Amino acid sequence: MSAGARNVRGVEEPDWPNLEHAYGPAGDVPALLDALVPDGTADVWDELWSRLCHQGTVYSASFAALPRLTEAAARWDPADRVMVLALAGAIVVGLEDDAPAERTTLHRLTSEALAAANDPDDTVYLLQALLAFEGVPFWGEHLERLAGQEFEAVCPGCETPLFVVLDYDGLGYFASDGDYVGGRTTPRAPLRPADAAALDGIGARLHTAFADRGFTGLAEYVRHLFGDTVCPACSHPFPVAPAVVETF
Repeated sequence: MSAGARNVRGVEEPDWPNLEHAYGPAGDVPALLDALVPDGTADVWDELWSRLCHQGTVYSASFAALPRLTEAAARWDPADRVMVLALAGAIVVGLEDDAPAERTTLHRLTSEALAAANDPDDTVYLLQALLAFEGVPFWGEHLERLAGQEFEAVCPGCETPLFVVLDYDGLGYFASDGDYVGGRTTPRAPLRPADAAALDGIGARLHTAFADRGFTGLAEYVRHLFGDTVCPACSHPFPVAPAVVETF
């Protein structure tokens, strides 16, 4: 389809074959967008993610897909929007300083979806998307690591790479400088959680979002992530969240 041509919906489309995705020319993207369904387990989502946001990298076709992703989110019920908004958020993060025209609409649609969310992981992904549309650095791209219960950090004292573990597999809350799953004797230091009442900024916002929905586990992850610890390698004390942010 040439630039300026209209599809069956009467909407002007980009010149897809002259755009790029992870595997080359993007002429196959319109058919995938036409096949979008609310079911986040449908194969079309794997196809789109691998092309438009491959390992966090975005492409010219990724940006061109935003209007169609926004249109799908607006058409679907709030509870069905998790996957489409997560993909749109991941693309917007890649825009860096450029604000797409769809950002305000996507933010509104995500706020509606958050109000309808009743699953902890869905709430994490929707909050990440919301922060992406607000241009919040780091958390708009990496908040999903809460669902995986692990972040990475570097000790600000000795620069040792660390894992920040948020009760992964019931192992507890700690910083480790090695394989804490296979090598359970690896040195580790406990995370000291922040007082919920003392949290501010993004920490307070995240804690409130989870606690108000009854997601006590996620609220505890936030308290520990925004608490402090010492380096298991050199005993240097440091606040956890800033060290995590500085690592990426």
